[in-house]
Parts: sequence; structure tokens; C-alpha cells
Amino acid sequence: MIEPSAVNLSSGEGKTASIKRINSLEKQSYFREAVTNIASEIKAKVILVGGNRNIKLMDEILNSTDIEYFSLSRTILCEADLINKWVENKDYNPKCISCNKCWDVVPNSCIFNR
Repeated sequence: MIEPSAVNLSSGEGKTASIKRINSLEKQSYFREAVTNIASEIKAKVILVGGNRNIKLMDEILNSTDIEYFSLSRTILCEADLINKWVENKDYNPKCISCNKCWDVVPNSCIFNR
């Protein structure tokens, strides 16, 4: 499996910073186009990382591309039980506000959980 990304927080380098304020559907799953292209060209399983916040959008991507897996980071740091919430209600909107403050402390933790 590979997880293409343009962000590398451990080295401080990358093509783009983690995107903040992912407050609309259009801003979500922001590496979707690039990763869809990669997934269609290689035989390895591909993971989509970057702003995955909406289970319906992830379902759409899962059913219309070769992407089979999704990575969640900030949203899970904010709500460890997020997957259960989506199982109960596919319209649930995660509490994560994409402020990136979770990366300011070690170990990483959401401002809502400190």
C-alpha cells in the first residue's frame, strides 16, 4: 500500500501545508484528483489522505475510483469514536475544525480534548 501526500510534518517539508479550515465539501479529500490518477496507473493499493471529513464523499470516491482506503488523522485525534458516529449517522459532521493545533504538542492531541 502507498499513501501519497504532499505534506511531511516530521521534516517540515512538503509541497503544501496541511490545509486548514476544511469547512466545505469542496475543500475535503483534497488530494483526490492526484491520488485517483496514481491509483489508476499502479497495481498497489492506494490510500487517500488529506481532509477526509465526509463519509458520503468517501463512499462516492470508493465507488467511482480505484482508491480503496482512506486515512484520517486530525478528525480521529479530535474524535476517537468518529467511525462509530458515522455508523450511527452518515450525516454526522466531525467536530474537527482543521486548525492544526493538534500538531503543536507531543503527543499530538486535539484542542477539544486537552
